Amino acid sequence: MIKNKVVKSFIFIVVIILIFVAFLMFHSTTDVKYYNSLDELNGEKIGIATGSTFDSIIKKKLKNVDLKYYDNAVDRISALRNSKIAAYVTDDAMANEEIKNNNDLAILNEPIGVENYAYAISPNNPELKEKVDKVLLDLKKDGTLDYLQKKWMGNNESEKKLENIKLSGKNGTINFGTLATSAPFSYLKDDKIVGYDIDLMLLICDKLDYSLNVNVLDWNGLLTAVNVGKVDMAGCGIIVTKEREESMLFSVPNYKGDVVAIVLKNSISNSNVVEDIKQNFVNTFVKEDRYKLFIKGTLTTLEISILSIIFGTILGVIVGIMRVSNKKIMKFISKIFISFMQGMPITVLLLIMYYLIFVKTPLSAIVVSIITFSIYLSAYVAEMIRGGYEAINKNQIQAAYSIGFTKYQTVKYIIFPQIISYIIPIYKGQVISTIKSTSIVGYIAIMDLTKIGDLIRSRTFDAFFSLIAVALIYLLICIVFQKLLEYIEKKVNKRKQVIE
Repeated sequence: MIKNKVVKSFIFIVVIILIFVAFLMFHSTTDVKYYNSLDELNGEKIGIATGSTFDSIIKKKLKNVDLKYYDNAVDRISALRNSKIAAYVTDDAMANEEIKNNNDLAILNEPIGVENYAYAISPNNPELKEKVDKVLLDLKKDGTLDYLQKKWMGNNESEKKLENIKLSGKNGTINFGTLATSAPFSYLKDDKIVGYDIDLMLLICDKLDYSLNVNVLDWNGLLTAVNVGKVDMAGCGIIVTKEREESMLFSVPNYKGDVVAIVLKNSISNSNVVEDIKQNFVNTFVKEDRYKLFIKGTLTTLEISILSIIFGTILGVIVGIMRVSNKKIMKFISKIFISFMQGMPITVLLLIMYYLIFVKTPLSAIVVSIITFSIYLSAYVAEMIRGGYEAINKNQIQAAYSIGFTKYQTVKYIIFPQIISYIIPIYKGQVISTIKSTSIVGYIAIMDLTKIGDLIRSRTFDAFFSLIAVALIYLLICIVFQKLLEYIEKKVNKRKQVIE
């Protein structure tokens, strides 16, 4: 019965979403304007990557530009195609990768500037910087850097494989942070993180007798992870600035490239809509067995969600009992805890837990996320318990005592069942909210469902299928949990069962 309801609800919602999205896709009336030179971009809206230093370069070259910041190439390309920006700026290596996969894009011939890229290194590890610098200089001198650049930035896809190196790890492990959305520097291919920076790090670790542990982070947390020592090094086309040098170390440059502008190509498109949709579907799910990545991401999301709900509920009951206790100190502590949790954005709390509280511990990012969401949920469960307790007619408690019930029996048979019947309708909504909130764990290097969707988007340069897939999987998970809790509610709430 529950299974049939879940399936019917899911199918109905999927159909509505697809019809709505299709309507938006095929009823676009945006006028497209084409640009052929840098001068034509004066006074226009220009897109750049969040956290990049291209803004200062653009302002020196162009006048009165309105800069728009985007987290990844897919969002920049989408904004360009929908005329939200006139062009976007990136380095030449990434630009060549993007136009190779998007026939409607072109690079303006005139470069905007030149930038050097380097590895960011923990400020507490100057010895590592010295070692890495020496290896990089040696690799540059013997032509290895040129070889790697030609391999990863060329057009021969069959050559783009990591060097076959077995690392000894005699001197320990280098924890390396990267984005994995910045081809050809670091990106996802065949269920592995590959690219110029990863290949180069393998050679560096080989020369220094280290093993390599790659951590996929979000840009907002990448440099922070270096600064606090969560990772030893980071790389994905990072530009050195004076401000960044104040909080971390940088290696000697490992790549130097032009900064260029990408615009829409002024050409007649002969693309077939049906074929394009079919190809985008294949690229998102079939190519390189990417559907397996969605499965892995879903399992990670379920692991975090289920354990957070279990532990959060248990902790919430404990805090809730403290909240309704007659002991003032327990009531005060629980009240402060609840107020603090309810006033703290979950994203901020997660970053505090990962980069401050547990930064020096061996706990994995998944464990930290489960602790965070459990604590966050417990505050709301505790308030539900308080509200349910206050809704009970206290004369029932006195009546229970008068007929010989012990305190334990009164809680078990009188108080607890009524609290459960009161809080389940509210609890359902909070559980669903917790599941959806887990979509932020990609900030701390967890390959959950949302992060997997981002990585696949960065390879296909198509937002439709990956985003829809992520949305529908979350939707299905939430429907299942909602139906399960509704079933429990009917079993627990005898009064409601009788009415129905």
